[in-house]
Amino acid sequence: MSLTPDQNRFADDIIDILGENPPRFDFARIANQGLRRGLVHLSEADRMRSRGVFPDWLSTALRQRLNLPMPPLAQTAVTQQELVPAAHITTPPPATVPGTLWPEASYQTETYVHPMILCEGGPSRHLLRNFTKLMLDADGRVDGWSDPGADIFAPFLTDWRPRQLPGHSMLCMVEGATVYLHWLLDTLPRLLWLIEAGHDLARYDSFYFTDTSAAFHQATLDMLGIPMDKVFDRIRHGPSVSLESFDHVTAPRNAQSTTHPGNHDLLRRFFLGPTDTQTEKGRRLYISRGKAARRRIVNEDELSECLSRHGFETVRLEDFSIAQTARLIAGASHVIAPHGAGLSNLVFATPGAKVLEIFGAHLTADCWRICGQRGLDYLAMQGLDPEGRRLSPERLAQMPRHDRNGMDILVDIAALQPVLDNFL
Repeated sequence: MSLTPDQNRFADDIIDILGENPPRFDFARIANQGLRRGLVHLSEADRMRSRGVFPDWLSTALRQRLNLPMPPLAQTAVTQQELVPAAHITTPPPATVPGTLWPEASYQTETYVHPMILCEGGPSRHLLRNFTKLMLDADGRVDGWSDPGADIFAPFLTDWRPRQLPGHSMLCMVEGATVYLHWLLDTLPRLLWLIEAGHDLARYDSFYFTDTSAAFHQATLDMLGIPMDKVFDRIRHGPSVSLESFDHVTAPRNAQSTTHPGNHDLLRRFFLGPTDTQTEKGRRLYISRGKAARRRIVNEDELSECLSRHGFETVRLEDFSIAQTARLIAGASHVIAPHGAGLSNLVFATPGAKVLEIFGAHLTADCWRICGQRGLDYLAMQGLDPEGRRLSPERLAQMPRHDRNGMDILVDIAALQPVLDNFL
């Protein structure tokens, strides 16, 4: 592969940046330099900044400079037990209000979900960053649980001294699990399937999570019987750990947000018990993001007043425990909410419930997938930007990911009225 002089200089500069302060690699600085020099596209810069993932041409150039093999070394984690078999899942196509820009044409209605596997490993050292997880064994070889391409960072870690975790560990680090959605859908099912398969969580001397600072983290750990003196996390203890031995359960969902069959029922049993006879049925709920830092409805008072005339009550899920939220959602016949983590609670919804997801510049497939797998009636409606302007594909393509993800939403109440007539 032949690179331009500017591309070669950029690759050399990246080597210098990566070597400055490992393992705290400054991916934001690298992304900003690539943009400023006109060598990467906005989407590529977003992936470098948020995920530490380089474009193919740049990854190849870095590998050549570091004398790394092409392609990366294969995954070799030991398979101990299959907890959940592989599955093919079919999800109905998303229904949208006319004029709505469904942002991801690549969303697939038919997807494959890999089996959930209990793996074992160690002794080993781990750098647990989002999307660039790196595991080194006693010989320093990239092995087992590493993300594709993460071995690029191994040569910079010769003086690396990770924190030693006690005894036999359970690795539960999940991308984004500071956020409720990823805790509920990507972290908790791994532990529940372990219990379902007859494993006692008490056999672990330590647990390593992404974050355990929120009330929902701590309430769940308490329900699981995991004492806090066994709990370590990336926020409090850093992203570098050394382990004598460890277990790890592979992902409950695939890259398209499709979950394994049975995951939702497992979560329902954990929070609701074997039955939900105490649940009040037929409620119409509007889930507010008024306390959130982003993706809020800027005219929420007007929206709530409109919805109340149709029998909707406004709720803020921050005011409830997870178990209370589960009962609330299980009793809902209709749910309206802006796109956000609160909609992950639809795993507790009763099949046949109707869901209207309102979004602005940002939308993921999570809610649609849950609705399809739970048998919920899903509808998406796109709002306006905070100034009341429509969001064109051209404008969205030019917006950085962070700006799209955080933009607040203005709901066109006049446009919503006929939607409600058909929704109810």
